[in-house]
Amino acid sequence: METFRGKTVIIPRSRDWKLIDETDKYSGEQRKRCKTDGKECTLYPFPAGMAVLKMFKPKRWLDPTAGWGDRLRCAIAYGCEYVGVDSNKEMKPAYEAIIRDKATEPKYTVKISKFQNVRLSGTFDLVFTSPPFFTKEIYEHMVTWKTVEEFNNEFLKPLFKKSSKHLEKAGHLVLYIEDRGVHGFIDWMKMFVQTDLPELTYEGAFYYEGSSPRPYYVWVKN
Repeated sequence: METFRGKTVIIPRSRDWKLIDETDKYSGEQRKRCKTDGKECTLYPFPAGMAVLKMFKPKRWLDPTAGWGDRLRCAIAYGCEYVGVDSNKEMKPAYEAIIRDKATEPKYTVKISKFQNVRLSGTFDLVFTSPPFFTKEIYEHMVTWKTVEEFNNEFLKPLFKKSSKHLEKAGHLVLYIEDRGVHGFIDWMKMFVQTDLPELTYEGAFYYEGSSPRPYYVWVKN
């Protein structure tokens, strides 16, 4: 396990399934159409998202891959401005319903587009997301990369470059992503940022206590 700012940091696992599963009221049908290793894709744990927000205390959050709406729920509960992006057009009604039911201020937006193509304005003090783990999950309207090199070049590189462009100085980029020891793109990802995006400094990783520790990799903009 890596350290984060010199310390081992583990967010305890939540078993508040009712709180976590609430997202399924909005996007359960869409999630069931996503597959990972022959199984349904899982929700992002709402309590983990809230712990990340409390750690970094954002005012304006960019989420390049908005998922099932769990992190949108987190943003509304926390109270920071949120801009999410999702290439899955089937998710639009779910995001709209979450905002309609839970938000009392007009500062939550999800743009339906590929992150590489979406128009963004301004900067953010937090870019935090959980992108696809290569082809471990297959979403509707998702590009299915043939090789990990395609995934790196067509998805991860643009994600980092665009995220850095819209990240404020002293802002943080946080990715929950795993290669599960099979595809080996995590080391490539770190090296790419180190060599091509020197404005980003790696601060290490913290973890969420799942069935195994789930890594969250962190960079800060100089």
